[in-house]
Parts: sequence; C-alpha cells; structure tokens
Amino acid sequence: MIPYIYIPTFKIPLPLGLPDIPIQPFGILVGIGLVVGYFASRRRARLTGLDPEVMADSILWVAGVGFIVGHLVSVIFYFPNRIAEDPLVLLAIWSGLSSFGGFIGGALGAWLFFRRRGLSVLEHVDALIFGLLPGWIFGRLGCTVVHDHPGKVTDFFLGVHCSTGPCARPWMLGQTRHDLGLYEMIFTVFLTLIIYSLRKVRPFRGFHPALMLILYAPVRFVFDYARTADKLYFGLTPGQYLAISLLFVAMAVIMHGRGLRAAGIIPGVTPAGLPMPDQRALMFVTLRGISAEVPEAKLGAFQHEFSAWVEGSHPDYLREFAKGKEPPKDTARRMEDAMRAFTADFLKAS
Repeated sequence: MIPYIYIPTFKIPLPLGLPDIPIQPFGILVGIGLVVGYFASRRRARLTGLDPEVMADSILWVAGVGFIVGHLVSVIFYFPNRIAEDPLVLLAIWSGLSSFGGFIGGALGAWLFFRRRGLSVLEHVDALIFGLLPGWIFGRLGCTVVHDHPGKVTDFFLGVHCSTGPCARPWMLGQTRHDLGLYEMIFTVFLTLIIYSLRKVRPFRGFHPALMLILYAPVRFVFDYARTADKLYFGLTPGQYLAISLLFVAMAVIMHGRGLRAAGIIPGVTPAGLPMPDQRALMFVTLRGISAEVPEAKLGAFQHEFSAWVEGSHPDYLREFAKGKEPPKDTARRMEDAMRAFTADFLKAS
C-alpha cells in the first residue's frame, strides 16, 4: 500500500489588511498541465503542417468551455442535491469538476472555434490530443495529491492508507482505499506513451483521438466500480454511461475519418490546414474520379495546386460549390469540365 501524503494549502500574505492569497497544490498542477498542453499542441501543429498560432488560439476555447461543462456535468449528474441546496452552485465552476464533462466541453469548444474559422475540426483535434494527454497527467496528479477521488476500502497494493491524518475525508482515517485520481494518473502516463509512440501513424484523420477514446473508455468504466458515494442510475455511474458513449463516438470518428480518406483527404498527403471549401472541392474531384489518373506520388502536389486554383481566379460557380452549395445541373457540368481541364493540364505539366 501507499502512504497518504498530505500537502497543505499555503497562503501568500498581503499588506494593508487584504485577504491572503491561497495557493493550492491542485491549482498549481492544473496550471502546469495547461501550459504543457499549450506548448505540446503548438508543437504537434507545427510538425503536421498546421498553423501553431491558430492552435494556440483554440486552447482558450477548449479549456474555457471544458471547465464550464466539466463543472455542470459534475453538479448535475453527480451531486444534484447541491443544486437543491443552492442553485448558484451551477455558477461556481471552481467547486467540482467532472473529467468526462471536461472532455465533452473541450470537444464542444474545439468544434465552435474551428467551425467559426472554416477549418477542419477533426484535423485540428488530432493535434490537440498531443497536448491534452501530457496536460492531463498533471491534472490527474493534482487529483492524486489532494485525494479528491477516494474509492472503496481495499487491500490492493496501490491502495492509499491514511494512518494519522489529516485526511481528505474524516472517514478515511485508519483506512486503505482506492485512489482513483492516482490510478487514472498512472494509466494516463501509459496512454500518453502509446499515443506518442504512434505519432507517425496517420492512416486517416481522427486516428489518434479515436484510439485514445477506445483505450480510455473501458478502463474508466472498470475504475468506476471502485468509486464510492457516486449517484447511480440503473446500477451504473454517470461516468460509466459516458464511457460507453465514448466508444460510439470513437466508432463514428473512425468511420468519418476513413470516409474522408476514401474521398481523397489523406493525412500527410492533403495540404494541412485547408479551408473547408477547398476540402470539399478536393473530395469532389476524388469521388467523381477526376483525379484518378494522378499518380499517388504526385497526389499531394496535385491537391496543393488544385487548392490554390480553387482559391484563385476561377468561375464563381466553383466557389459556390466549394462552400457546400448544390449547383444547378448545367452549372455542375461546366464545373466538372473545368476541373477535368485543370487535372489534364496538371498531368501534362508534370
């Protein structure tokens, strides 16, 4: 078993009778996690051809919406009694967070940010994962040092024993219990190592987020059996229901990513960071077979030049199509002829 380590909150005194500033170990570690995640995401963006500055700007949305939704999920699904006692607890985002709620909120924040920019959400989330995981290690380390996820009594060798106190909960004194924050921190270290070891494996967009969800969801489902005092819904915790839903999300991401690859959107080949109109146009030339004669070795160069053509001087109807609008049949024929002519010119030039 592991001895219980207590790290107290220390305070920075202020002059003029102002209240002291409390410095909590959990807050420090979460802050470190945000900084680590910020720089790791920027680095991954740069390595995969994305704009690091766009990635950096997205962190505020991802973290901000993640904290808000994480708190709401914690209060509404885990501690609904607190709302009855004081409805304003919904606004106190510092008083309780749900990791699953944070995932949902972070995904929502990413979707809002990149959709507003007209960029591919999945392409950028693929890079964000490389910041989320190392940052999550520090977040769960924060949970570990404050012991805010005590589980059931156990004789497991990783159980944490509080012998003398002070303990996070008075009833923990003299007991050995599962520490779910510690367990998830250890698992996240291994999960991060797995994802980073496969950093060069990019079969389709969304591969790394989907893999993370597939690996995380079943482990978290099992961990929740060791939790205590969680509100149950038909025998399962909210976290277990969310773990099941994450597997369905992972399957949807895989299907979408494979569909994009079949339509010609291939990581490492397709120019990174293209606006969505350009990507729709690329998918059109692939699905219509217009680019079928382009050798695979030249596909990346073709897509790059084709994107520049879409962005440059070309008929207005092509831009309308590229924005996702369905053109009339005669316009679609002219558009397809223009695309075939561009492809033929590319093949002659190359």
